[in-house]
Amino acid sequence: MRRTLILAILGASILAGCSRQGTQRSAEPAPSKSGVLEKSAAIQLLDGGSIDERTYTAGDSASGGHGAAISGIKCEPLEGSVFHIHAHLSVIVDGKQLQVPRRIGILRRAQPPCLYALHTHDATGIIHVEAPTVRNFTLGQFFGIWGIPLTGSKIATNHGRVIVYIDGTRYRGNPKDLAVRAQLITLEIGKRVAPPSYLFPQHE
Repeated sequence: MRRTLILAILGASILAGCSRQGTQRSAEPAPSKSGVLEKSAAIQLLDGGSIDERTYTAGDSASGGHGAAISGIKCEPLEGSVFHIHAHLSVIVDGKQLQVPRRIGILRRAQPPCLYALHTHDATGIIHVEAPTVRNFTLGQFFGIWGIPLTGSKIATNHGRVIVYIDGTRYRGNPKDLAVRAQLITLEIGKRVAPPSYLFPQHE
């Protein structure tokens, strides 16, 4: 009975935002004549949607979270309800935005099924933080659950200096140490473009 309940809750969680589908193209603003990056117009995100074309396979990679604790984050049978916020992650390589896949941190086929406090439901780039206690989470923990390398000079298999923005403002610390809060996070390698701006779904 408990297993059936867990499966039902996880299924509902994953499908909750899928009533409104759609692929949304990211903005690709160019530097102005003065060389200063121009701010892009905000794009409204849709539940169950996606940003650009699929880059990575849905879910965690082979080296990501598969039920074991990752950097102190356990895979729990239910979503936490005490601490609940949303952040947005954009990954841009040579001016092209790479899609952050759906179902990162959600293990429907694990025994028993479980999910991590940091996870994604769709491919919009929205990171859901749903924890049983109020605590700090980092971008490095999210990438650890995803199973994708992140350093100051590498994102997945892409090498180069990683430029980081928080809500359009340059962040000069280690990207792995960046706190995941209710904000827009942009990681760039190669060709510089203005950090894209997004509006969360109204209920987020």
